[in-house]
Amino acid sequence: MDVGGRVMQEHIAENNHTASPLPCIKNKQVAAKIHSKDKQTLTDNCSIHTFELEKWHRPDTLQATDFWLYFFKEAKHWKALPDILLAVPELRLAMKTLEQFSEREAENHLYQSRQDAIRVQLTQQAEYQQIQENLEKAEVKNKRLDIENRNLEAQKKRVQAQNKQAQAEATQAHAEATQAQAENKQAQAEIAKLHEILKQAGLDPNDL
Repeated sequence: MDVGGRVMQEHIAENNHTASPLPCIKNKQVAAKIHSKDKQTLTDNCSIHTFELEKWHRPDTLQATDFWLYFFKEAKHWKALPDILLAVPELRLAMKTLEQFSEREAENHLYQSRQDAIRVQLTQQAEYQQIQENLEKAEVKNKRLDIENRNLEAQKKRVQAQNKQAQAEATQAHAEATQAQAENKQAQAEIAKLHEILKQAGLDPNDL
């Protein structure tokens, strides 16, 4: 307990039990002096009451001693204070406080649900953006590979054309060499024929 500053407690006696009219209530008297900061005695006797709600069962007729026990045990299931307790101002105030707590709890649940939905949405947006970025990178890479493939294909065609042209030139050179050999052979045959004619005419080809 804090009353206006540091609290000093001096226990004088404890464990003095008193009888209770209900089996679910254990009373414990604790004699103590509680002082405020200026050493003024606020109280020299305290009572601690322990409620064992599982041992309390609602009787057919509620007595004044049952009201709070009824409230403590069942109020969590109520949406409004039962008529039998409406005459007790403290219970009306307690029920109002409980309703305020419930409303705040419901508002907190709604807030948390909205926050969860926002977090999920942001996560999905981040994942979608990451997927889009990956797709764009893949598209750029595919375009670059496509350009490289086209360049390789064009280079391949140029090499093939060059090889074809070289083969054509080699074939032509071979044909020209063959033709030159044939022409040389023919020229040699004509020279030999001419020498023969000259010999028949009594002339020596070497003298010409």
